[in-house]
Amino acid sequence: MNDNLAYELEFYDELIDGEIVMMSPRPATNHNQTAFNIAAIFKTFLKGKTCRVFPDGMDLYLTEKDRFVPNVMVICDRSKIKNDGVHGAPDLVVEVLSPTSIKRDRVYKKRIYEQCGVREYWIVNPMDKSVEVYHLQENEFQLSDIYCLPPDYWWNRADEKDKALIRLEIVPSIFQDLTVTLEDIFENVP
Repeated sequence: MNDNLAYELEFYDELIDGEIVMMSPRPATNHNQTAFNIAAIFKTFLKGKTCRVFPDGMDLYLTEKDRFVPNVMVICDRSKIKNDGVHGAPDLVVEVLSPTSIKRDRVYKKRIYEQCGVREYWIVNPMDKSVEVYHLQENEFQLSDIYCLPPDYWWNRADEKDKALIRLEIVPSIFQDLTVTLEDIFENVP
């Protein structure tokens, strides 16, 4: 065992329904690359604007029983940003799925984000290169669309009718002047 503190693992935890849940200290490469790509897209777009993007590692305080660490969040109300994290609903939250987080991100966290007033929620799956986008309408998340970057072999064999059904660009509801491509989200993700 190495006694050098620089090599100690830093474990992240979340408070989920009042219980501490330990998170992996090192996400898989594809998970990390996907989250980084999304944060970079928003960082570039938001330069010089009021809204701010926060990548993985920032605590999000939503209820007395729930403190999450989203992979990416965009906050336009800067009064919610404190030294210890974000207090209150972000405008947009992105969760990148990992095998151990799928149910939690799709069920519990989705419900809490909805109840707390997150305006837009993305569930990103680097394993199949898909993005589910939910918009808050009348205090409930409605599935806006599912986007999927098909593999090259499918694209090369698909006819024009099938290709026309594939959505490859996302326009966030809170930023109508931003177009996010799936190619940018999944850049360097094999």
